[in-house]
Amino acid sequence: MTRALGLLLALLLAGQASGQGNGISLLYRDPQPVKDPAVDSGQLAVSDGFVTVIPADDGGQPKIFDFEGKLQHDLRIPTIASAVFAGRHLYLLSRLDGLKVIDTDTWKEVQTVSAPGLSEALRVQATPDGTTIFALRRFAPASLFVFQRDAATGKLDLQQVFQSDESSLALARSSAQANPAAVKIRIEKDALRVPSFSIAESLSVTPDSKHLYVVCYTNSLLVFGRDSKGKWGLLDSTEDNLRGHHTMGLMMCRALTPLSDGVIVGGIRRLAWFGFDGQKLQSKNWWVDDGKHPGHGRVEMPFLDDVTSLTVSQNEKYLFLASKHEANIQVLEITKDELKPYGNIIDAKAGAKMLDVAISPDGTRLFAKSTANKLTIYKLDERFRK
Repeated sequence: MTRALGLLLALLLAGQASGQGNGISLLYRDPQPVKDPAVDSGQLAVSDGFVTVIPADDGGQPKIFDFEGKLQHDLRIPTIASAVFAGRHLYLLSRLDGLKVIDTDTWKEVQTVSAPGLSEALRVQATPDGTTIFALRRFAPASLFVFQRDAATGKLDLQQVFQSDESSLALARSSAQANPAAVKIRIEKDALRVPSFSIAESLSVTPDSKHLYVVCYTNSLLVFGRDSKGKWGLLDSTEDNLRGHHTMGLMMCRALTPLSDGVIVGGIRRLAWFGFDGQKLQSKNWWVDDGKHPGHGRVEMPFLDDVTSLTVSQNEKYLFLASKHEANIQVLEITKDELKPYGNIIDAKAGAKMLDVAISPDGTRLFAKSTANKLTIYKLDERFRK
């Protein structure tokens, strides 16, 4: 399908996606426009009752909204790169001084955790059971910090650090040579070395809290698991068991979302779907939008440009896809081995770039962040919930 036909399809379905029959209705759109639409970053974090928006054009100062779009708190903590909720605590990854722990009962800081390289991390994530917090550093070297969380106080204790092995570092060093501003490569002597771990883009935890997926821009997907003693370790990576055209669907990926039995990853003009049986990753299907990469399972899909964020509905029947080169959220229906177009949610401002999407834990809300609006909230009906 051509991009023009894809756009026509999106326009025809836009009315449905706004509430006329397909279960998605606009609830709130931030009336204050983004100050600098050229800033194409910013993230969301969602809890049982709040959504945190980190607008990059406000210096990374988090703002807390309820599910109706009412501003509850403006924390005025600058240089925050990423955030995640766990229990009653909010974890903020600061570019200045590490990982901050905020008690949402008082909205006061209870701890700041520092570690070498942690302030250069760009993503933070939590296990749904609230026992573990992860921070991901992109490269030079790629690093995964694993913290044990105290459920009562929210305080963190650094347990493990995973970093690139020598082969992965070779790519990071070449990147650093091409970019003089790149940070100096620093290896921690106690870090656990991981193959296929370079230019790490994103991470996400499975709903059962047992596994962590990390996707890298350099054609690799890693899955970590924890043992009976609570220690995490690498279980598998795509470069260990998948070769040739099977990994073509994984190149230049930046976003991912876990399923109960696998993971979907997305990047520049591609999506890839992997199953996971608890030990090994297996390629299930992959899609591109330009028809230039023939191979196993290729399906052309409109609006599959530079994917910035993916999230699945609570019942895992629908995939929501954001692309920073499109002013829409694409909604895809998930079947046994396929993704089928369901509709598109069109941003009201032409030229907007979608940056992040997230689903509330109860499955009733879809949150979106774009270069036009700091926060847009959509209501989802029962077809998207368990």
